[in-house]
Amino acid sequence: ASGYTAEFAAGLCTTVYESALKSLKAAPAEDLQELEGLRRGLLTSLGQLQEEHQLLQTRVHSCVAGALVTLPLKGPSLPPKLNPFIRPLMDCIKSEAIPLLQTLSAQWLSQLMDLCASKSPSPNPKILKNLCAFLCSDPTHTPPVL
Repeated sequence: ASGYTAEFAAGLCTTVYESALKSLKAAPAEDLQELEGLRRGLLTSLGQLQEEHQLLQTRVHSCVAGALVTLPLKGPSLPPKLNPFIRPLMDCIKSEAIPLLQTLSAQWLSQLMDLCASKSPSPNPKILKNLCAFLCSDPTHTPPVL
């Protein structure tokens, strides 16, 4: 594995950059501007990398949760903590740009809710509340309550 990580790049843009500026005070202004431009470009790339990482992480977590939900789990074989299943599915439903993955996540969440129907306490009311809040959060599709 290479030593060039996101953390390394962030360090270049902050600590290393600031140290370099101190030692380059006598450098021509054009060189300092070019260095600043390179720093901004690296920061932009780093931001894009972090967004892409978050997107892929959400997709993977949602697909893993979906795979686990579709296993033949019944009643007591459900784990006591369901948040690791629910959160990635909800995140995918809320933010996924690919309709197929969003639809699959909704189907998996529905299957999970079916499995939890007899669980006590059931997470279903909270899931429905969160889904309704999400659906009503877009003012272009939801009329205001007077």
